[in-house]
Amino acid sequence: MGGNLQNQENNQSGYTMIELLTVVGIIGVLAIIAIPEFSTYQDRGFEARVKSDLRTVAAAEEAYFVDNEVFRSCTNNACVTNLPSVARLSDGVQVQMTATATGFTGAATHPQLSTTCRWDSSQAGFLGCS
Repeated sequence: MGGNLQNQENNQSGYTMIELLTVVGIIGVLAIIAIPEFSTYQDRGFEARVKSDLRTVAAAEEAYFVDNEVFRSCTNNACVTNLPSVARLSDGVQVQMTATATGFTGAATHPQLSTTCRWDSSQAGFLGCS
């Protein structure tokens, strides 16, 4: 009877160290694959915000010109308060519009984005991000 009790005490259930290390290794490999993909999706989202805000401010520049026959330089909140139809800029987006007598150029970026998007009214609008 005493031997039977001793066998029950030694027969414990649980995971071995090799099983645990295998699971941790698999999770590590999945994380190595997933993190760069997530970063790419995040960059695309920030770039979409920047492009959208740049297009909105450029359209407001055109509307301002129709009413005033002159383009207006502005940055960030000044673009929101001084140009028609710009309700707000997306969080973190920085916009710089520079007016000339015949047109305007613009640049926009986001702190978490490594590229700058540009607009040039003399080049038929949006030029792209680089």
